[in-house]
Amino acid sequence: MTGYLSNRIRARTAGAKTTSCRDRTRRVGRAFALAVAAAIVVVGCDGRGGAGVGQATAPAGPQSPASPGPAIRARPPVAVFGTVVADVTRTLVPGFGARIAEVIAREGREVTRGEALIRLDMDDYDRELESLARRRRRSEVRLVDLSGRLEYARSDEHDELVDARIALDAAQDQLQRARADLRRDEQLASDGAVSRRVVDDARDRLLDAERAAERARLRLRTTRDRLERSVVDFETEIELERLELDAIVRDIARLRALVRTDSVARPNIVSPFDIGIVAEISVQPGDQVGAGSRLVRVIDRDSLVVSADLPEEFLRDVAVGATARIVPLADRSRSYSGTVQEVARQARRVGNETVVTARISIDRPDGFLLPGMNVDVAIQPRN
Repeated sequence: MTGYLSNRIRARTAGAKTTSCRDRTRRVGRAFALAVAAAIVVVGCDGRGGAGVGQATAPAGPQSPASPGPAIRARPPVAVFGTVVADVTRTLVPGFGARIAEVIAREGREVTRGEALIRLDMDDYDRELESLARRRRRSEVRLVDLSGRLEYARSDEHDELVDARIALDAAQDQLQRARADLRRDEQLASDGAVSRRVVDDARDRLLDAERAAERARLRLRTTRDRLERSVVDFETEIELERLELDAIVRDIARLRALVRTDSVARPNIVSPFDIGIVAEISVQPGDQVGAGSRLVRVIDRDSLVVSADLPEEFLRDVAVGATARIVPLADRSRSYSGTVQEVARQARRVGNETVVTARISIDRPDGFLLPGMNVDVAIQPRN
């Protein structure tokens, strides 16, 4: 096993001459870890504590029924190079237009939850909110007016309806008098008291009264029909106005909610993480930004993991759930434990190697590890 590993080390050292500086560092780190691991040999023993490799053995004697198994050597850890990355990042964007008044944070700075990163000039926001408030008041007033007009159109005491009834009642009274006058004049004519001309005039007045009564009835029906159509029109207008008012109310609620998120506390853009790192600032004072504009990117420091490239020849040795030891190049006296969380299902070419990316958690990370740091990783292979 040691000879095999030594050959692997020499092969890697020879191949490293054609790779970049970073590839050479990675290969040397792997070779070093392989050489160290090869020196640790665990020898299987029988149930009675048999001799280890290289030790003298006792003369053969009577054998017990349970014979000892073959010697088992522990497989060396898989040594790879990795980089500390953040599993969770947020690009903070406003949901409204504003002007950048001040950039408070600096790239690389550590921030806490609610800490101000950027201060906004909220004049545009306030104008938009006030415009919506005015539209809401106008809509509410119009809705009250339409509702009153609807009730009036439905009322039996509508002025036009009352006038039409009064006109009909007067026409019917006139018709009754004309009929009575005709009957009286016809009786007088039969008695020879009046001429036939008087009777004809009475008939003409009756015809005029009948036509006036019919016009009054038609006027009443027309007024009722028109008021009924007005009721339908008012109901439609009220429904449309309510929809408009509901939309305005929703817009106001949405706009107000935009300044009550975990990343906005009027008038500031704030950190949404308990412990965050400002990774990138995309604006400067005086910039005019709109809804959705990129302002600042923040890393959640509690989400740090290691991204490591596994050479394809080690892929079969690494499984999700395997334990790992992580040593930062910045301070090799520090060591962290971790677990393989994910192994990519696609390989890629990096330099002269084909690699598969593995994602490794970091147990109890402290403030020393930072995004972008380089680390050596030793992964315990599967049995």
